[in-house]
Amino acid sequence: MPRLQHLGVDYHWRSIGQGAQPAIFLHCSMASGKVWVPMMTRFADTLISRAIDMPGHGGTGMPDPEVDVQVQAAHATIALIEQTGAPVHLVGHSYGATIALRIARERPDLVRSLVAIEPVYFSVLDDAGHPAYAAALREEQEMVALIKQGKRLQAMQRFMVRWAAPGDWDRLDSATQQAMAARADFLVLIGNSILNRNPDRLQLADFAAIDLPTLLIRGADGLAVIDHIVETLARIMPKARSAAVDGAGHMVPLTHGAQTAALLQAHWQKSDMFDV
Repeated sequence: MPRLQHLGVDYHWRSIGQGAQPAIFLHCSMASGKVWVPMMTRFADTLISRAIDMPGHGGTGMPDPEVDVQVQAAHATIALIEQTGAPVHLVGHSYGATIALRIARERPDLVRSLVAIEPVYFSVLDDAGHPAYAAALREEQEMVALIKQGKRLQAMQRFMVRWAAPGDWDRLDSATQQAMAARADFLVLIGNSILNRNPDRLQLADFAAIDLPTLLIRGADGLAVIDHIVETLARIMPKARSAAVDGAGHMVPLTHGAQTAALLQAHWQKSDMFDV
């Protein structure tokens, strides 16, 4: 299995395709790069796609507790991009979208185009003074409280019901539910990166400085808080536009793969960066 090492952590990644242009796909929390395999396969003839497992996910080791987990994931992905020797099409979903945004801000020279699907960068709303931030903070704090009380299974059920496709939690067997519950502490780490006020997270001025062709995708039937985040980012990012997938929720790239793929290809074509 392909691997790279960053800050003493061994990262696993997978590669699909023999195309001329490179792409990097970043997964959501509590998943792995494996979830991107169907999407990467769709573009196997035109892209060489890679999907890295985030710290503590899939085949990647546990993160360095002294470094912000989002920063670690971003910098490890930057190391992977540098191995490709060319700017990449960068696509992230949910928490992966927040990592993609950080990479675009820190190393725009490595990014050919940017796609952020259902980005959960709640702090955008805090910085913008949006009233939806308070409700988002309260919701996440309640889940974190369950984790800190040792009620990890209950916290993960709440997390899945809120963010996953309807019925996903109930379809998991008990062993998988328990395995996810054992990793629930990662949600606390992730929350520190994207929700709480801390010196590491991006500010509104950082997003406004991302001068790259950007597509913000949301599920039309998803949570309103994501709508507010997408609207705020689309307003302040100079080359951003947004699109909604009808009938989709937060897990849009998994539940509506064909529609998402069509949006990706149209974005790459519109940016005059993707030969078809």
